[in-house]
Amino acid sequence: MAEFEQATNANRIPLKNAVEAFLAEASKKKRPKTVGGYQLNLTQFLDSAKSLKFLDEVSKQTLREFRDYLATRGYEPRTLHNRVMTVLSLLKEHRIQTGFSLTNDLPTFEEDPPVPFAEEELKKLFSVMTEEDRVRYKFFLGTACREQEVQYATWTDVDIERMEFHVRQKQDVGFVPKNHEKRTVPIPASLVVLLRRRKKDAPHGRWIFVNKNSQPDGHFLKKLKRNALEAGLNCGE
Repeated sequence: MAEFEQATNANRIPLKNAVEAFLAEASKKKRPKTVGGYQLNLTQFLDSAKSLKFLDEVSKQTLREFRDYLATRGYEPRTLHNRVMTVLSLLKEHRIQTGFSLTNDLPTFEEDPPVPFAEEELKKLFSVMTEEDRVRYKFFLGTACREQEVQYATWTDVDIERMEFHVRQKQDVGFVPKNHEKRTVPIPASLVVLLRRRKKDAPHGRWIFVNKNSQPDGHFLKKLKRNALEAGLNCGE
């Protein structure tokens, strides 16, 4: 009987092995922060599906139970959606279809569109910043780059004379632009002046913006929220 069961399961993929392989492949293509999110989501999925041994046992009911597992732990609909999507990506790689519906099997949520600060609000925001913060957030305004693109911005990415900023991959720190998109961004003259001045006394030889440990600073959003709170431009919390 044991030999029969072993032979029957020989070509089946253990669920834990499938998760490990998915994460290993993701680590080659995705940013560390993204892979960390995948790992958290799939660890929770494995915890909710403890009774399953093989990947092909995952069903619509399994995904519904994962949804309920997350809901009982207080996660909001948006988070439920994102975490279930990670599992669906895993299943898609193995061409496993469960019939689980994002429309019918997940709670709906509304996304509030971001509202930009008005000119007067920007003046108020920058008035409470330190000189260091002003340079950082004017870089965001001038380039319209994403947070990690600014975090891993280097001096060699900036062409002062051409007034350009180049978004490039940094393999040594695991930074890959979204969709592996290398691109060139024009920068305004006002930002060029700030960068030219900053480069004369740069805080680091490679990175444009660093933290107190001389590492690429990755807490721009948190610091901006603090500035907005001080300027009275957010909800007050």
